[in-house]
Amino acid sequence: MADFVSKVAGSITGGGGFSEVGTVTHRGQSFGAFGSSYDPVSGTLVGYAKRAPGGQWTLSSWEGQPICPLKHTGSWRGGFGRETMHSFSCVYDGRKFTGRNTGEEMLLRMKARAR
Repeated sequence: MADFVSKVAGSITGGGGFSEVGTVTHRGQSFGAFGSSYDPVSGTLVGYAKRAPGGQWTLSSWEGQPICPLKHTGSWRGGFGRETMHSFSCVYDGRKFTGRNTGEEMLLRMKARAR
């Protein structure tokens, strides 16, 4: 029995930012989760690292909509449970961002570098 529903709601915030919230309903119980976001004031950009079959990385929303291209800048063993960590950079809204995560399909929180 398919008793699983997922939906995403996004909003544009003041100053050109955006935020996304996803809701998953399973057996009548709803669960909310924060998705992708951009806050130009704090200089944070959040999304999911996705890799295309050709190897190109993209920062995407929870639903898989592309936000911007990513540059994979390195990887190493470490982090929680000795997972492989990955570092990324990108340019979004005219600003350079850097961040790291545990790889493909995982949340990537990025911070703007000083201008």
